[in-house]
Amino acid sequence: MLEVNYTLRIDQNSRDRFNNAVKTKERHRNPSQVMRELMDAYADGRLVIEPSGPAKPSEDELRLRREAVEYAHGSVALEGFAVSRAAQDLAQRFMRGEISKEEFMAPSFDVVHGR
Repeated sequence: MLEVNYTLRIDQNSRDRFNNAVKTKERHRNPSQVMRELMDAYADGRLVIEPSGPAKPSEDELRLRREAVEYAHGSVALEGFAVSRAAQDLAQRFMRGEISKEEFMAPSFDVVHGR
């Protein structure tokens, strides 16, 4: 098989998120292998990306999000604290798939790091 170089210009955050996702989910493959498979799947019609925006999370992903939020809320309650209305609203958006994990976690991260 002949190989060619393919230059793709993306912002650093997107690249880092993709690389981290591959390292987390695909320990036996490297990012370039996953990118080749994504390109092949798209070209073969096995991957469809809606032009209206990012792909919607799967039902399994939404279930995992709900379970994670419920677990976190339970942990907070066991410690005797309450979840703010703003945090509850953000959690609802996360569980519906409207925002990413990074967007969901950003306010907490900013508070912890004094931003």
